[in-house]
Amino acid sequence: MSTNNESEARVPGIYELARNHLTQHRNGFASGDAVWVVSAWTRLLDGLPEDINYDGEGAGSLFETIIEDVGDEAAFSALDEEDESNDRAQTCIELAKAYGLDDWPRLALRDYLIAFDGMSKERAEAASRRAWNNARAAYDCFKLADGQPEKKAA
Repeated sequence: MSTNNESEARVPGIYELARNHLTQHRNGFASGDAVWVVSAWTRLLDGLPEDINYDGEGAGSLFETIIEDVGDEAAFSALDEEDESNDRAQTCIELAKAYGLDDWPRLALRDYLIAFDGMSKERAEAASRRAWNNARAAYDCFKLADGQPEKKAA
């Protein structure tokens, strides 16, 4: 007889190892302000920062470029006081390394929905695609707001 509850039993080990990164990423979408995720994605499309190493160095340089792109308010949105901004950037880097540079935000969200929310693959695929498209549209609107990243378009 298993002592694990049903939720723990359905989470494959590989997702359990990535739980922190996947959860932090999903929280960016759940907050309704995933502009910073899109900013990180656009920065990482050109490749991983050259100063990346196993000690988390390089995450700071990525987060600085996110701030330059979208401003402090968006870069720090929905970040708890105890969370480190570099942790957010490091999560993006780790997910980009795991999923590939092109589609990591959508794929990571899809896997979170499957592994931790128990969605079917088809439903998670549709939900992650919709969330990612909405985040990119919000980023585009954000960037068009008078050319000033500190302001959001109405």
